[in-house]
Amino acid sequence: MATVSDRPKDRPRAATERSQTVGRPVEGRKGRTRMQRKIRAKRPAKKAGADVTKIPPEQWDMPVSFAQDGSMVSLREFIHPTVPVLSLSQLSPEQRAELTVKRIELQPRFELGMIGAGIVDKSRAIAEVKSQSKVGRLLTEIEQRVINNLVTDAARKP
Repeated sequence: MATVSDRPKDRPRAATERSQTVGRPVEGRKGRTRMQRKIRAKRPAKKAGADVTKIPPEQWDMPVSFAQDGSMVSLREFIHPTVPVLSLSQLSPEQRAELTVKRIELQPRFELGMIGAGIVDKSRAIAEVKSQSKVGRLLTEIEQRVINNLVTDAARKP
C-alpha cells in the first residue's frame, strides 16, 4: 500500500487508503465521524410536540375493547371510562377476533396485500378472522397492535 509520501499529489487516494480514515472519530467533534455529522446535518429538526401522533377522528368512535358487561367500548370511552372496561391484555382470543371483525366492517375501504396470501379485501378479511385461519390470526394481531398504538397515543394526548 502506498503511503501519503509515495503517492503523487495529482493522483486520488486508492480505496484502501480511503477506508483507513472512514469511521475514525475526528478530535474536537464530540467523537463523531464525518458520516455521522453528515447524517445528523440532513435530519430535520424536531418540532415541539412532534412526537405526539394525531389520531384520525373516525378512530375515536371505533371499538377498541369491551366493557365488563360484554358491550364494545370506543377509544373515547376507553380513555375516559364511565363503566368498567377490560384492558387489552384481559381480552380473550374470541373477543379480539370479534373486535377485529367489527373494526374491519367499520372501515370505508379495506384492502391489504400479504405475501403468501395475496390481496385480502374486506369480505375475505372478515371470513379469515371469523374462521381463525393463519391469515385471520395475523389480521387480528395487526389490529391489536393498531389498537395498542391508538390507546397509547390517546393516553399521551393532553
